[in-house]
Amino acid sequence: MQMGLVGMPITETYVGHGAYLGWIENLKIAQRPYWAGQEINSCNICTEEFGFFSRLHHCRKCGTANCSKCAKYFVPVEEYAYYERVRICQNCLEDIYKATRVQEIQHEQQQMMQ
Repeated sequence: MQMGLVGMPITETYVGHGAYLGWIENLKIAQRPYWAGQEINSCNICTEEFGFFSRLHHCRKCGTANCSKCAKYFVPVEEYAYYERVRICQNCLEDIYKATRVQEIQHEQQQMMQ
């Protein structure tokens, strides 16, 4: 029997839809980014020094350490199995916006061609 990722056997059919979805959820969780360590002294975006009044916050999408001004956005990050709103940084918010806008433009172009 051929083995796949994390030692799971590869089969032609899945035992159940629930088992397959559970495996996908575990894969998403395993792919979450590594968080920058506590030794980081300043924000990844604006370089503000962390201290008593400026706390370090981790972006759940990219794992970087940011200040509260640069990581003040909360959205679901479904590709890492965060289905509730979680903290992300300004850079990741911009990436999400750009990707969404590109998909909208592609959809509009397809509609025009029909």
